[in-house]
Amino acid sequence: MNLIIIFGPHAVGKMTVGQHLSELTGIPLFHNHESIELALRLLPNDGKSWGGLSNDIRDVVFKHVSKAHQKGLIFTFMWALEK
Repeated sequence: MNLIIIFGPHAVGKMTVGQHLSELTGIPLFHNHESIELALRLLPNDGKSWGGLSNDIRDVVFKHVSKAHQKGLIFTFMWALEK
């Protein structure tokens, strides 16, 4: 499976690039906010509760996609390199 990771600081266009790449390649996009938004709907935004759930959701998605024998997955990730 091909795993394409698009990373960078907040609000630089990672999702937009991922959407276009998905259209060009046929590889599905798993935008990082999909796991974050689900976790925040279920747990308080107190700076600690939802982060673990978001990471667990991502782990489960990666595991299932890798077993599905599909072409790959595009994933976006916010990473502020200066920190």
